[in-house]
Amino acid sequence: MKRKDFLTMGSLLILGMPVFSGIKFKRSVNNITLIGDSIRTGYQKYITFYLNSQAEIWGPDDSRINSFDILKEVDSWFKNRNASIIHINTGLEDLKCIPFSGRENLVPLDLYTRNIERITKYIHRVRPGAVLIWATTTPVIQKDMNTDVGESGEFSFFPEDVIRYNDALITTCQKLGVPVNDLYQFVMSGEPSRIILEDGMHFTEMGYELLGEQVANAIQLFLD
Repeated sequence: MKRKDFLTMGSLLILGMPVFSGIKFKRSVNNITLIGDSIRTGYQKYITFYLNSQAEIWGPDDSRINSFDILKEVDSWFKNRNASIIHINTGLEDLKCIPFSGRENLVPLDLYTRNIERITKYIHRVRPGAVLIWATTTPVIQKDMNTDVGESGEFSFFPEDVIRYNDALITTCQKLGVPVNDLYQFVMSGEPSRIILEDGMHFTEMGYELLGEQVANAIQLFLD
């Protein structure tokens, strides 16, 4: 499947309009840091494919990363690593509910919002001049997820939580003047069922390739 075959809209903004407007800077970039959960680890190799000739790309091996995990690793991931562009995609591991039958998010929305702000301010302090891009959380298809993980009783996700957490992320980034790569809108603008697996949240290989291209396009806006 090609990108143009997936998208149903005539065009799609790489970054959200109100968040990205007014940001004009570009950098000569040699190092890109990618932070995020299992969705990020799925698309990272494609970003390496698209941008490898222009930059060195690094991301942690851990695929179960929430916003508190990022705060724990801020020194090793940001202060001690020379990154010129940082792309962060965290949310699924924050908003998941444990156990499966429960309705309390692992990281409540107010703490998630506070963590986004703390992480952003820390990066701006220790990496002045670096470009920070936050990504919205990709969609979940609850009916598929209930079928896949319901028997294990470990956790559950709710589509309305993805929307709430994304709204909070965008609002916070607007306040801080940070660009947002709207991966949620990208997936929803096409046919999500064609690229999301039966577990309702992870992606087919083609899906990860499309996401990788989307992230690479967002990063490329800041490459000279």
